Amino acid sequence: MSLSVAIMSFNEEHNIGRCLATVKDIADEIVVVDSLSTDRTIEIAKSYGAKVYSEPFKGHVAQQNSSLDKCTSDWVLFIDCDEAVSPELAVSIKQAITTGREQVYILSRRSFYMGRLLRHAWHPDSKLRLMKRNCGARFAGQDPHLYLKWDGRYGMLSGNLIHYSYKDFDTHMNKMLWLSKVWKGSHTGKRVSGFDIFILPVVAFFKAFILKGAVLDGTRGLIAAYSSAMAVYTKYTYLWESQNMG
Repeated sequence: MSLSVAIMSFNEEHNIGRCLATVKDIADEIVVVDSLSTDRTIEIAKSYGAKVYSEPFKGHVAQQNSSLDKCTSDWVLFIDCDEAVSPELAVSIKQAITTGREQVYILSRRSFYMGRLLRHAWHPDSKLRLMKRNCGARFAGQDPHLYLKWDGRYGMLSGNLIHYSYKDFDTHMNKMLWLSKVWKGSHTGKRVSGFDIFILPVVAFFKAFILKGAVLDGTRGLIAAYSSAMAVYTKYTYLWESQNMG
């Protein structure tokens, strides 16, 4: 059984090399759909033998389905440029595509944030990322959030995707604002009230810090929990503004 690794990219020269280094030994084919990068992303991808396709960005869902359509192997692993496959996960992937007990598999993702791997914050973070190419699964959702739509059974792999989420706090905040604007654009029909803007960030912080245990990650966990609340606050505020200040 052969494996394609599918990746979407845009100006990811600081991430994509680390990502590809962790999949090059398990991949029979690497497919990169690049959204017209202006840095060394394409050059680095080609140095790992990737097939690179340059396409204007069509939205997260359409772009990921485009990468799926270009894969030719029996199995496809979807991975982001800021992620890396742990050695244990690499072994699990090879076993899964050899035995083929299921057609779709969940991968567990953990975040590396501010110089340390978080053990509780932003976890559990389970992603359907490994699939048999001809099983009929496709990506769906509303930008920027996408998911692999699959109605059958699925398996769970051991090991972790390591998410090198943000280079620094400034990058984190800039990306959060950008994602909030993208979210606003795909939720124009959703009505927002002042109560939503007040209470939903509070709920997000409590869920992240207490229920999911970010408190156990110390200061990094506190920052991660606050950022989860800020993400909710910014996206709902952007949406409220578009509905009331236009």
